[in-house]
Amino acid sequence: MAMPSPQPGSRRPLHAIAAAFALTARSDMLFVPLLVAAELTAMALTALMVLLWSPAFIVVGILLAILAPLIVLNVRIKKVLEALPDRRDD
Repeated sequence: MAMPSPQPGSRRPLHAIAAAFALTARSDMLFVPLLVAAELTAMALTALMVLLWSPAFIVVGILLAILAPLIVLNVRIKKVLEALPDRRDD
């Protein structure tokens, strides 16, 4: 059965991301350093693109700064969830 799409203004996706972030931060010691490294890399690439090409690349940098931590969160939460014991009551 298809899941209903979230209502406009619904905060469920944000709560899900926050819960995943909290679980990963508690369970994975490498998560926060990798998150900081991803943000620093995004800022460095943005500065490099702006200096070499054009200030219009600030927009690309903002999008990269949003995307980088989500990629890190995705990869690390998969590892955390694989390590958790399976709690199904069959």
